[in-house]
Amino acid sequence: MKLFKCKYFNYIFLFIFILGSQIKSQPCIDTLNPISEGYGSDNTCDLLIDSISGKIFLYDDFYVIKPANKTNTLPLIFFLPGLGKANTMYKTYEHLVRHIASKGYCVILITYKIMSFPYQGLTYNRILNTINASFRYCSNNVDSTKIGFIGHSFGAGAIPFIAHKVITENKWGNKAAFMYIMAPHYFFEISQSQLTTFPCHVKLIVEVFDNDDTNDHRIAKDLFININIPKSEKDFIIIRSDTLKYDTCKLIADHSLPTTSNLGKRVLNLLDYYGVFRYIDALADYCFNANLSAKEIALGNGNKKQKFMGTWKNGQPIKQAIISDSCPLIRPTTFYFFNWNHPWNPRKKDCQLFMPDSADIR
Repeated sequence: MKLFKCKYFNYIFLFIFILGSQIKSQPCIDTLNPISEGYGSDNTCDLLIDSISGKIFLYDDFYVIKPANKTNTLPLIFFLPGLGKANTMYKTYEHLVRHIASKGYCVILITYKIMSFPYQGLTYNRILNTINASFRYCSNNVDSTKIGFIGHSFGAGAIPFIAHKVITENKWGNKAAFMYIMAPHYFFEISQSQLTTFPCHVKLIVEVFDNDDTNDHRIAKDLFININIPKSEKDFIIIRSDTLKYDTCKLIADHSLPTTSNLGKRVLNLLDYYGVFRYIDALADYCFNANLSAKEIALGNGNKKQKFMGTWKNGQPIKQAIISDSCPLIRPTTFYFFNWNHPWNPRKKDCQLFMPDSADIR
C-alpha cells in the first residue's frame, strides 16, 4: 500500500511540476505569429469542433477538429496530450490542434486518465479504445490510409505502442504514416523486437527541449536509435532556449513549450511557431503528399533552413535548433525528475545503447 501511494505521488508531483513549468515561461516579445506564409503560418479557415463524451466502461472523452468547408475525406491525425486534467486538455493545446486542422486534416484530441502504476498497460489500452471509438465517430469523413500521431510528454510516450497497434492490427496508415513525439515520458508496452520490426514506412520526428527538466532526453534518444525507421525518414531535434543580449527577454524551451496554459500563464512565441508548428506542417505535407520541399524542413538532416528559429526584433538570429542522428545529450541524467535510471523506466534493460549519466555537450 505504501508503494502504491509513493508511485501515485510521483504522478501528482508531475502534474504540479508541469503547471509550474508553464508559469515560468513568460517571454517579453511580440507573440504574434512571425511566419506569414508557408509551413508554420496560421490559416484562417472555419473549423468544426465536436466534443464527444466517453462511456465510462468503454472509452474516454475526445475532441474532433476539422475544416468546415471540406467535403472530401481528410487525412487523420491523433493528438495525445501531456498528463493533466481531462477537462482542460483541449484548452491547453487548443491553438496547436486548431492550427493543424486548419491545414486540411481531421485532428482528434484524445483525453485519458491514468489507470495503472507504474506500468501503463491498462491506461494505454483505454487510450486505444478511445482512438477506435473516435474513428468510428468520424469514419465517413477520414482517410484511414493516411494517418499521423502527435504527442507530448505522457501522450508522446504512448504513441509507439498506439501507432504499432493501429498500423499492424487495424491496417491504418498503409499509404502514409508519421509520428511526431515531443519531450516523451517513458515508453511502456513496446518491446525491443517490436521496435526493430516497426513499420519502416513511418516518418518520425523526435523533439526535446533543452530546459525540460521533467523527462530525460535519454528516453527520446533510445527510441530514435532503436526504432526501425531509415535515417533519411527520421530526425532528432533539440529546441534551445535563448535570451536577447543586453535585455531580459527570454525564449524558454522547457517542458511546457507546445502548450498554452488555461491559467493564462504561457503564451505562444517564436519557438512554438518555428520549432513545433512549422515542423508539424512540413512533416504532414511530406508524409501525405510526398512533397520534397516539405522534407527539407521536416527531415532535412540539419540543413540551414531546418535549424532556423527566427530572429529577435533587432534582427539577431535566435539560437538555431540542434539536429543530429547521434542525438547528443546536453544534460546529466540527474537534471531530470523522470531520469533514465528511474525504477519506472521499462526500457533500461532492453535498450541497445550505452546511456552515460553525464552530458555529451558542455
